[in-house]
Amino acid sequence: MAEYYETDRARPLADDRLEVTLPTKDLRWVAKLVLRLAGQARVLDPPELAGMVADAAEATLALYRRRQRTSQGTPATRRYPRRDDHHPDDMPAVR
Repeated sequence: MAEYYETDRARPLADDRLEVTLPTKDLRWVAKLVLRLAGQARVLDPPELAGMVADAAEATLALYRRRQRTSQGTPATRRYPRRDDHHPDDMPAVR
């Protein structure tokens, strides 16, 4: 992660882990980044950010559980494009 994003500090830890301090004014952006890292990152500080990540993860899990209950017995199939199937300009805007 430190290779891709601006950091204030990156400190090597044991087991090839890295403690990183990210400069930001938008905690929502960092919360989304942590969620995209899918368990490969943990928020140490501030507590507000850790709460935002936990709340978003719980809300997402609740959505999946709700969908699972409403579609039991019905196999869900959806074709996701391969990376080379589309051009970035063809992708919908995300807000």
